[in-house]
Amino acid sequence: GRKGLCAKFGLSLIRNNWDCYVLKEVGFNRGFVVENGKNLLGVERKEDIDPVVTRCCPIAKDEKGGIAWLNNNGTKWVDSPNHFNDYSYPRVEIYDTKLQIGKGDVTARNVQEKLLAAGQKRFSDDNVDLPAVEMRIEFLSLGDTEEYAQYRGLDKVYLYDIISIKDTIRGR
Repeated sequence: GRKGLCAKFGLSLIRNNWDCYVLKEVGFNRGFVVENGKNLLGVERKEDIDPVVTRCCPIAKDEKGGIAWLNNNGTKWVDSPNHFNDYSYPRVEIYDTKLQIGKGDVTARNVQEKLLAAGQKRFSDDNVDLPAVEMRIEFLSLGDTEEYAQYRGLDKVYLYDIISIKDTIRGR
C-alpha cells in the first residue's frame, strides 16, 4: 500500500541542499520567461553523445547458452528510425535482451519477432538515440535590481518550476 505523508496526499518532496519543500504540483508553469536583453545573463549547454546508440544488435540465448542473433531481412541490427543520420557513422550497441529460447513464451519460432520488437523498443521507449543535454541558465531576477524593487514578489522562481528561455540572438 501507500505509506508516508507524501504518498498519502499525492505530494512530491523536493530537496535543495538543506531546504525541503513538499509540493502538490512539481513543475508549475508561472509564465516566467528568461530572455536576451531582459534578464538572461548567460547560457551553458552541454551535450553528451557518448551513450548514444543509433544501431542496436539485439541478442538472445539459445537452449545451450549460445547467442541467437537477430536476422532482420539479412541484417543483424535495427537502426534508429529518427536519429540514425544525425551522426557520421553508426553508434552500435550489442543489446542483451535477456530473452532465452525455451523460457517463458520465447520459442525458436518466435525469437526473431521478439528480438526485432526488443530492438525497436530500445529506441521508442528507452530513447537511447538521444543525447543527454544539460543546461545551466544564469539570469537576473528583475526584482533584485533597484529599478524594479517594487516587483520583487512577481518574478519568483522555485525549484522545478517550468521556465521558458528565449534566445533572440540565435532565434530559438
